[in-house]
Amino acid sequence: MAAEVISLRPRERIAARLIAAAGGHHESIPGPAPIIRLSQELLGEMIGVTRKTINVHLSAFERDGLIEVGYGQITICDMEGLRLVANR
Repeated sequence: MAAEVISLRPRERIAARLIAAAGGHHESIPGPAPIIRLSQELLGEMIGVTRKTINVHLSAFERDGLIEVGYGQITICDMEGLRLVANR
C-alpha cells in the first residue's frame, strides 16, 4: 500500500491522506462531517511536499466543495468526492 500511495501525484496523495486521517467515517452514516485537526505544515511533512503545495491543493479542494479549511483543522464535506480524487 505504501508504494502505491508514494507513486500518486501530490493531489491524489493529499486526498488519500485526508481520507485516512478521517478514519472510519463513511458517507452513508448520518452525523457531523469528519474534522481533521492537522496543520498544513504537518500534512505536507506526512506526504513529502511543502506547505505551499498543500495550500494550493487544499484551496482547490475547498473550491470544489470537498473540504472546508479552518485554523489547524480540515472538515471533510464530500468524502466520496475525495475518494474519487484519490483514486484517479
